[in-house]
Amino acid sequence: MVYVPLGVISLGGSVIDVSLAVTAYYLLLVPTTLLWGYICDLGGGRKKLLYLASTISLLSSIALYYSTSITSIIVIFGIFSQTAAIFAPTFNLLILETLPKKQWEKGYTTSIL
Repeated sequence: MVYVPLGVISLGGSVIDVSLAVTAYYLLLVPTTLLWGYICDLGGGRKKLLYLASTISLLSSIALYYSTSITSIIVIFGIFSQTAAIFAPTFNLLILETLPKKQWEKGYTTSIL
C-alpha cells in the first residue's frame, strides 16, 4: 500500500512513523494468518470469510482516507492487515477444493490478479 506512507508523511510524520505503521501491519499479519487459516479449516463458510475480508478492506480504506492523525493511520493499517490474513488461506483452500490438480497453477495465477 503505497498511500499509507504517503499519508503518514503528508500529516507531518517521519520515516520512523512510517516504519511503525509497517511494523504494526506485519506484527498483526503473521500470527493472525494462522488464526484465520484455522478458522477457515473449521467450517465451510469460506465465502463468508471472503465477504468479511472485502468488508474490512473497504471500511479500512475509507477510514484511511478520512484519518487525520498518524496514530489512527497506524491502527487502521494494522486492522487492514487482516484482509491479507483472511484472503490468503481462504483462496488457497477454495482453489484446492474446486479445481482439479492439473488446474491449480492456473487457479493460483488467476486468484493473484
